[in-house]
This record gives sequence, C-alpha cells and structure tokens, in this order.
Amino acid sequence: MIPKLISVQQLKKLFKIELTSNIEDFVENNNQVYPRIKKNGEIRFISSPTIHLKSIQKWIVEHILSKKDCSEFCHAYVKEKSIFTNAGTHIGNQNLLKMDIHNFFDSIPHISVKNIFITMGYNLEVSHSLALLCTYKGYVRQGFVSSPMISNIIMKEFDDWIIKSLHEEEYLKFDFKYSRYADDIAISSKKKAVAPLVIIKENISDYLEKYGFIVNNDKIKLIKGKGPKLITGIVVKDNSISVPNKYKRKLLKELYYCEKYGVESHLLYTGQYGKTNYKEYLLGIAMYIKNTDNQFYNTIRERIDALNIDY
Repeated sequence: MIPKLISVQQLKKLFKIELTSNIEDFVENNNQVYPRIKKNGEIRFISSPTIHLKSIQKWIVEHILSKKDCSEFCHAYVKEKSIFTNAGTHIGNQNLLKMDIHNFFDSIPHISVKNIFITMGYNLEVSHSLALLCTYKGYVRQGFVSSPMISNIIMKEFDDWIIKSLHEEEYLKFDFKYSRYADDIAISSKKKAVAPLVIIKENISDYLEKYGFIVNNDKIKLIKGKGPKLITGIVVKDNSISVPNKYKRKLLKELYYCEKYGVESHLLYTGQYGKTNYKEYLLGIAMYIKNTDNQFYNTIRERIDALNIDY
C-alpha cells in the first residue's frame, strides 16, 4: 500500500521543504553536477544530490516506486539479480545481439516519471511534484537514488514488447533468450539466427526511438557462432559463466610479489606504499571472482589471510 499524499503542501511538510519554496528551485539548490570523461572521450555529467535530497529520493523509492512491478527479464537494481544472472541467461547460445541506449537515464523526461505516479493513483499536482524531486532540468539523472528504479519501471513496457515479439510465430523456432541489465540489451539463440537478429535489431531501434531513446550504434554487436562471449563484463561459455581471466591474473600477480618480497616492499616498489585498505582491495577482487569460481576463491582467500595484512 502506498502513502496517501493529496497536496503539494503535505508533500513539502513530509520532506521538510520550506512551504514557500519552489520544488524545482529546491532540487537545483540541492544538487551538484560533475563532468566525467568516458573512455571514448565523451563527457558524461553525474549528479550528486545533497543528503537532504538523497533522503527524499530514498523515501520515494522505498515507499512508492518499490511497490511498482518491473520485468522479470530485468537484472539491474533487482534483489537476487546481478550482472551474473544477466549473463547466465545466455549460457550455451551461439548467436548473440548486444545493444545499449545512449545517455540512458538522461533520456527519460519528467513527463514519463510523472505518469508513473499518476498510474499509481496520485493526483496531477502531487505526481508533478514527486517527479520534480526525481529529475533535474526536466530529466532523470545519473547519480540520483531514484533513477535506477524509475528506469526499470519505464523499461517494463519495452521488455513486455520484446518478449511478445520474440514469441511471434516467425521467431518461435529460434528459441530466443532475452535479458536486460539497465540499458544493456542482450538477445541470443542456440540456433543459427543471424538474419532474424538483424531484423530484431532494426525493430528495437525503431521502437526505442518512438519513446525518445537513441540506440548507441557504436556498441551494437552481432556475434556469430560458438565460443566465449562477453555480456555485461562476464564471459559466457557453453556450460558456464566466468569473470575475465585478467582479474585472476591480477590477483595472482599481487599475491606472488607480496609472498616473495613482503607486502610493504611490494607496495613500495609499485608506488602504492601507504595505500589504505589494501587487504580489502585484494578481497574485493577475490569476492568478485567467487561469484563464478568458489574453489578459486577458497584457495586465494587462505593466501590473502596468510599475509597478515592489518591495513
């Protein structure tokens, strides 16, 4: 059951926003934007809300947005799902189509967020105000606590559409598997299905464009045949998934030099001397690997503990 909110004044009192203030101005004054340069040189802007605004967004997520269903095919920001369950959907499949959306969060407008609250039973004024608290300058933003949940709700219609499309008679024989992690879309098949995947790719682009999303053409990949494939950073094989070998190599290299020369000497030689939480750093890599290789983790954990690192 969602909270009963019938007026903007009630909303302001609940969130300890001055009754005379404008909500848009409140968000403006409680958010900072930082540029971040992506690998391709493109600049992405990340929002950093104040503790006050962040707490409001957390409340909206916990008490309102979390009551709304998202798709079973979505693996991001969902309990008991992850990049590993997302990749695991495609184990053993041959042909793979990967797509993603350009500036995903920033492409979701205020009106779409407002409509979520309207469909949940809130009046126009309250819905408008709730949406303002989850957007900045008219759009959902990366860095806002509410953005992941909003994106999942918005994309449910897309997920439903794509599943319906893949179950049309002309595609049934290919037994397609579909998963989505945030804006990372993956469709695969155990059978030879290159031509159908090309058609599906075009249909997806057209569908998303109608809703204001632009597919990132530079990241469209149609991978043919058997062999390992990378989905959301995870290696997908015929019978299993694994993290890329570079993580194991990195960890084994660190441990080798720590065991041979001592932790302090290794950190000094590599320019990491004085680095805090070094043990947590090693354990972090080990825990990541554990998701797909528990045996390796158990062995490596013993070696990390044997180093007696207390920093």
